[in-house]
Amino acid sequence: MSIKRFMMFAFCAFIAVTLISGCSSSAAKKDVKYVFVLIGDGFGPNQRIVGEQASGKTLAMNTLPCSVPTGTNNVNGDVTDSAASGTAIACGVKTYNGAIGVDANKGKLTSLAKNLKEKGMSIGIISSCAITDATPAAQYAQ
Repeated sequence: MSIKRFMMFAFCAFIAVTLISGCSSSAAKKDVKYVFVLIGDGFGPNQRIVGEQASGKTLAMNTLPCSVPTGTNNVNGDVTDSAASGTAIACGVKTYNGAIGVDANKGKLTSLAKNLKEKGMSIGIISSCAITDATPAAQYAQ
């Protein structure tokens, strides 16, 4: 993976965490017209460190006004996979590996994208991988 692509993934992950966490700042309190959730699949704190070391520069995402670390385990405390983490991001509920759009008891969950669509907002999903891969699919699949 190129440094440029790696840094793009790093930035995407940070933005997703910041949006999901509800980080409070004066900018966040203004009326919001657009929201982009960017997910750097497979990205963690070690990748941020490597990105800075490889580039010799501070990553732009490390200069933003707030940062919120998140846990990466699935509902069972195990290392998560893309389906479980995608569901947690999309629906706000942790689940088990291999599950998309359901909770730990296989109850159906509704994604933020679907909730916003039902409120009349426009939703789009763009992916650098197949839209049916676990991470993007978790944003719309039920």
